[in-house]
Amino acid sequence: MAIHLNQEAVEHAQNLIKGRQYERESGWSEAQPSAEVENNFIDENGWEAFAKWHLAYDTEASEE
Repeated sequence: MAIHLNQEAVEHAQNLIKGRQYERESGWSEAQPSAEVENNFIDENGWEAFAKWHLAYDTEASEE
């Protein structure tokens, strides 16, 4: 496994923080979307947009 920082995702997160687009009181682990919701997001927005929500990636994993 070769884990690398996803710089685009880091920049996306920084922009959300700078724009105050976050919830201080929510527990992120409780609000994770279902596989169906994630698949719908990918269908509507593509893999590139989906990747912005992942701060790291495994270079040895399949593209999808």
